[in-house]
Amino acid sequence: MSSFVIRILGRNTKEVGNNFELLAKELLARLGYGSFVRNAYKTGAEIDLRATHRITNAPLLAECKAQGKASDTPSVKLFFAEWEKERRTDERLFGIMLSTSGFTGTAMQWYLELDAATRQQFTLIDSTDLMRHLIELNLTLPPDAINRTISEYQQLGRLDTSWLTYSQYGFAWISLFVLDNGRRLFAVVDEHGRPLQSWKAKEIAQLVRRPLRDAEFFGLDLREKIQLHLLKNGAVSVQSLAQETEEASTDVDRAVQLLEQDGRIRRKGERLDFVQDLLPFLNTARESLDSENAVQFTASAFAQSMIQSVAVLSYLEQRYRLHLSPEQRTLLTQVLRVSPTALRYALFSDPARYVRTYEHINEILKADEKEKWLALHSSSLLQAVFFHAVHDLTSEDSRLSAHLAKLGIKRFRIRATLHAIGMQWEPLKLASETNVAIGVAGGEISAGSLISYSDPAEFCLWDGLLFLEAEEFDQAEALFREAREEAKKADNIGQEQAALNNLALVYMRQKRFDKASEVLQKASSLNVSVPSVVLTNRVICLMELGRVEEAAEVVSDALCRFPELEQTEVIRRYRFGWPKDAD
Repeated sequence: MSSFVIRILGRNTKEVGNNFELLAKELLARLGYGSFVRNAYKTGAEIDLRATHRITNAPLLAECKAQGKASDTPSVKLFFAEWEKERRTDERLFGIMLSTSGFTGTAMQWYLELDAATRQQFTLIDSTDLMRHLIELNLTLPPDAINRTISEYQQLGRLDTSWLTYSQYGFAWISLFVLDNGRRLFAVVDEHGRPLQSWKAKEIAQLVRRPLRDAEFFGLDLREKIQLHLLKNGAVSVQSLAQETEEASTDVDRAVQLLEQDGRIRRKGERLDFVQDLLPFLNTARESLDSENAVQFTASAFAQSMIQSVAVLSYLEQRYRLHLSPEQRTLLTQVLRVSPTALRYALFSDPARYVRTYEHINEILKADEKEKWLALHSSSLLQAVFFHAVHDLTSEDSRLSAHLAKLGIKRFRIRATLHAIGMQWEPLKLASETNVAIGVAGGEISAGSLISYSDPAEFCLWDGLLFLEAEEFDQAEALFREAREEAKKADNIGQEQAALNNLALVYMRQKRFDKASEVLQKASSLNVSVPSVVLTNRVICLMELGRVEEAAEVVSDALCRFPELEQTEVIRRYRFGWPKDAD
């Protein structure tokens, strides 16, 4: 690794010292040290740190210099004398002198003349050694990887130079490019090569100042902004992008050109839109699905269309060596449309296991045996993505399922059964079910509820609600009747009343108010305790049938039992006119 300058940034020497302390602490903490104490008398670009190893309790003394010139022999000797003096108290004391500007030749020569045992406990770290430690401890990618990522992916021009900085914003790489016309651009990414937000990149550039004084800033996040805008809004005009992204028109033009060169987007007259081909889709998906924009990408019209395309399905079949049936293709696209995590797995996971399985199956000589295993193999990807989808749909992060309502999904249900046996286990059997109800299709999941249980009647009740929302009334009716039978077996009157009430809802949706009224009467007669919803639903049915006197009796009974119903919409409609709503 070639010599590399690491810049510690700050608005003044005190801030540089504070930021250098943060960097030194982060590095030493990764090496196992803690209990840091800083020399209060050094407040500029030179600091002393003391620390203790968390496991061995061995002490450490570190001197850190972020000055503009290389550390010379006298400064090294001075710190060595301080370390040697304190080592008499505890011979385990380690000494580290870190200089981001390196050491002079004479200083290194003096250090190398120390005996090997001393150099094991007293170490000089220059920018090259520091970079090596940062890479080994996964605090940053190597310089070559950063430069390759920016140069190949962004295509901004010829890379002139780049350097690593550390400031209050953490690590950042600044890369300087020269275009064919001599124009100089610089871009800023984080320690993993990801574009920084423009405002943060500009703040860091302000701290660097002189090396960038004749270069123009290019915000790499502008590509991401443009793609996100297209994902959200579809085709837009080039002129509107500058206004809506609030970026300079020259930068927007440059970013659009890069995306066009990359084959991501194309012009249709005066408007831009995504290219509906496999490679652009995969490139955009790779960036989006590993970011906070995963849900927005999955829910976009572009992704929804591509997931169902022949190109993507063929890609998945070839990638995993599958022969999917038409039904499996349909199921696979349905799962991928609702789960960003499942989509990421399907598009980018390592296919080696699937390929090996396919190759082993093809070695089977018996045709019927081979056919059986190929059929099992064809469902393997579908099973894998299903479990990833379950992860999303049961996650506490509501963003992972927030787009379901936009797809028109009002409710979904997940049922799981666990059987576990072992030497020291009693056989374990657990059935559980998760239901999420989305209040209104097209809205957010605000009125939903998350419920887990293993009750047979509840299974049927929730299944019935799924079909009721989908207006598949025959299925809903059958399930609510089954729920009632399960409740009767368990002698659970409350559940039986709930099943009858839901059954009545089926008839009410079909305008069969006479049938609904009969079912609700049965629910009321089961127990002295009657749920309020049963009574209010009876009022609705009776009023729709014009049986006002019977409705009056139910209203009187309901208000005696539940005075709070006084202000409900059903009672107000009863009093102020039916079927017209109250003013």
